Amino acid sequence: MKINHRQALRFKWMLMGSLFVTLAVTSPVALAQVRPTPEITRQTETLKKIAQLEILTKILPIALDKKQLEALLPAIEKGRQKRQEIIQKDAEELAKVEKEVEEALKKAIKEERIPPGEFQTKIAKVTNALGVRRAIALDEIVANLVTFCKSSWNEGQVKAAVGSFDPRLFDPKMGWDKLGTDDKLAYYVRTVMLDDLTYDVLKQLLRSKNSGG
Repeated sequence: MKINHRQALRFKWMLMGSLFVTLAVTSPVALAQVRPTPEITRQTETLKKIAQLEILTKILPIALDKKQLEALLPAIEKGRQKRQEIIQKDAEELAKVEKEVEEALKKAIKEERIPPGEFQTKIAKVTNALGVRRAIALDEIVANLVTFCKSSWNEGQVKAAVGSFDPRLFDPKMGWDKLGTDDKLAYYVRTVMLDDLTYDVLKQLLRSKNSGG
């Protein structure tokens, strides 16, 4: 069964909803509009820690040992590098239409007129192509991590991973019970292991184990 991207992302962002303020405050656009006072900075850090704790509720049940953590970090980093490559390709593609977009924006504001349909279609094709490429890359990254987890974790750990959350709490219609273990593990990898904060949390866990807790 193919994992639905929208369902996975919906669950992820609802799960990590507490980071909304963090992302809003730290994004370039928001920073231009919001003055990061000491109180807001502390709030941002607190929200980040809350999100990290949420991630830990999905990771600690697996009971990864030191060797497993040492092997998992490079596997995730490989996926992160692949994502970076895709983002770089996206930037190169967008650079090709950058001037056209800038001119269209200036003209639309000055003349108060919507850009021609041909131009809108062209930009839609570009952005759709970026989305398709990212989706394909994400599928590949997830598949590789699923293979890694199945070969590195025992049956009990895989069961603990897929049992650490129930997406039906957020999407009762998704048919979680109908998914096989591999699909559930793919969902777990996509929404937990590939979260931007997870890599740092895993590094902290490894440092703790290296220092004796």
